[in-house]
Amino acid sequence: MNTRSRLLFAAASLTLLLALLFPLWTISLSAPQYPEGIGLKIWAHQITGQREQDLHNINGLNHYIGMKTIVPDSIPELRILPVALAGMAALGFLGAWLGRRWLLGLWLGLLLAGGSASLVDFWLWEYDYGHNLDPSAAIQVPGMTYQPPLIGTRQLLNMRTTALPGLGALSLGLGLGLGVAAWTAFRPGQPAPRPRPNQVRTALVAGLLLLGVVGVSCQAGVREIRYRQDTCARCRMIVMDPRYGCELVTRRGKALIFDSVECLAAHTLEVPDDARESRVLLVTHHARPARLAAADSSLYLRCAELPSPMGWASAPAPTATRPRNCAVCTAANYSAGPRC
Repeated sequence: MNTRSRLLFAAASLTLLLALLFPLWTISLSAPQYPEGIGLKIWAHQITGQREQDLHNINGLNHYIGMKTIVPDSIPELRILPVALAGMAALGFLGAWLGRRWLLGLWLGLLLAGGSASLVDFWLWEYDYGHNLDPSAAIQVPGMTYQPPLIGTRQLLNMRTTALPGLGALSLGLGLGLGVAAWTAFRPGQPAPRPRPNQVRTALVAGLLLLGVVGVSCQAGVREIRYRQDTCARCRMIVMDPRYGCELVTRRGKALIFDSVECLAAHTLEVPDDARESRVLLVTHHARPARLAAADSSLYLRCAELPSPMGWASAPAPTATRPRNCAVCTAANYSAGPRC
């Protein structure tokens, strides 16, 4: 490839990394009870609400009509897609530096095949959520299904649902266009300058560093709880008391914050996929405020002297702590109830 083709190929590869930083798709819902609207943002690695409470509210609405709960950490595509995009970007950067047209052709073929497969998979995901309904749902309309549109607008009961590509999908479309431009810019008979070994090493190192930066931006991991700022992932109350804060970190690095061990335990029972997919569960020991420790190696105290936020009068404690006048539970039987 000539210099122009290689530059276009490199720019096309860069757009795949940009697609990791913006939503791929947006789904917006409007109804009389939500005049400001609610909606979802579907990223390559997560699903979030357009506002902080939107995902929680949409799951509540879906429950009444029998749709499944949307649990981002239980969707395998959200783990696969970031890796696929990063791998495609790395292949593109390598092909641009080596100047091999067959690598550009392979890259374009993989991008077209992967994009088509992703759209089909997204449609099937919407179909499953909209058609496989709970027969015991509170609201049932014979013959009614609730599949959102892949693109465009559809009326679902009193909800007007609009689905549109996000900036991430537009970045992928731009990348495909730049890749086609790189292919057409090729001029037969023009030998491409062979890159020197040090240029290849520099390109590989730069690509790995760029992929690392993107990877860090997509993985939150364990983080410090911001008291008086963070919101509990279950009850939506502000996390106030540093003696009770807890944290669940999923295998994809998403940190969920809870204001008490009661909310953490309830969440793992109500959303078992989060518990199965969790990489680590952390609790705050009552005697060591604001310091997180592993949940499975802690004991749990129940006594009237512990004014926990949710009213269960319970708090984690180190394994060596065995106070008097308190019921002592282990992580295995904590969820059994107040008389563990």
